[in-house]
Amino acid sequence: HLISFGLMDEPIDLSDIDDIADEVKKAEIRRKQNYFSNAISCYKEIVNKGVELSLETNIKGIFKLGAGLDLGEIEIKITGDKEHHMELDLFGESLIRAARLQEYTKIIADQFSQTTSLLVVSETAAQYNNNQEALITLKTTPHKVRNFSNLDQVFVKNIDILSQLELEKKAA
Repeated sequence: HLISFGLMDEPIDLSDIDDIADEVKKAEIRRKQNYFSNAISCYKEIVNKGVELSLETNIKGIFKLGAGLDLGEIEIKITGDKEHHMELDLFGESLIRAARLQEYTKIIADQFSQTTSLLVVSETAAQYNNNQEALITLKTTPHKVRNFSNLDQVFVKNIDILSQLELEKKAA
């Protein structure tokens, strides 16, 4: 299981407009709260669709998805030649951190039921939760996040797949 995803945008510079700084900061916080909410909704939808697909195709075993969510700057580069081959390259610490958080789902999986999908969220991203989502706080003292030993805690959104399956069966 592997997924690392993000939402991208370009910030707008309004610094030349007098007395707008506070409103811009508030709008930035609301925007990041919306991004956080949308990312969580996207994760839930992917898990739900995975459960539906496993039911439709009679896949043996339980569909579980591990994911990592972070917030930060990324650099986008397009390389190559239009005549032959173009590539999109993404660079940034937040991409690496999201991948390591996804990897961390495998380390902490034994703390949850065998039928649980996990989304591990960085503190940077979780600060925009706005208390909309129930997240479990986990200290990383026993097992550090690879390449990010400075992360003292992570936040986890867990979805029990058996509960999802029971809801699907009741709906059918």
